[in-house]
Amino acid sequence: MNDTQEKQLKYLVVHLCRVSKALLWYMILPVNLALAAPLSCESFTHDKEPYIDQSELSELLFGVERRRDEIKPLYAYLNEIGSISISYDEFKDIEICLTKKDNRFFIRNRNVLLTALFSRIEHLSSVNNRVKKSEKNKVLEILFNGDIYEVGAAIDATAVFKDEAAVDALGRLALESEKETIIDDVLSALHLIGTEAARVKVIELKSVKPNFRDDIDDYLQDW
Repeated sequence: MNDTQEKQLKYLVVHLCRVSKALLWYMILPVNLALAAPLSCESFTHDKEPYIDQSELSELLFGVERRRDEIKPLYAYLNEIGSISISYDEFKDIEICLTKKDNRFFIRNRNVLLTALFSRIEHLSSVNNRVKKSEKNKVLEILFNGDIYEVGAAIDATAVFKDEAAVDALGRLALESEKETIIDDVLSALHLIGTEAARVKVIELKSVKPNFRDDIDDYLQDW
């Protein structure tokens, strides 16, 4: 495992532990990204649709509200996604597949799953810039939509771009958010990006997020 893979794995473990403190018994953390099984359309199936007690009208008015019966399978999928790497073409194949599913669970959680999948794409630099810009716009829109599960996945996906726009967007999210989980994830993502611009952004956050100074010092020491 090279330095980049080791850094990615460390980030994955920290991220999953933070976003699922109440659901640790559902988690199976990968120990080697290279050993992960491939993911395909067939990986996203349910013998029985999870019980969803929120009405469609409530969802329309107040946004998606998830309970344990829905969160449990969602985390199972996210754990599996977090253990793999895919190509852009593989991502698009799964995107088409998930878009066609009429199961309400997948309709409600499609953005979470697809954005998480996007964060696992390897060799994104080889993708056409026009296509990449379109994908980035989708990710950045989700980054600020307020759904904590979608935002968490979008933080990871934003880090894939590793450019100044990604760093600025993550910094803005951390500045605007009062949720500790979101700020933690942004700091982890900036550390994963690892550029000088990301380091400067982390230093800037230190002055406006005093509760995170110790965490920020740890990240800077490990830069």
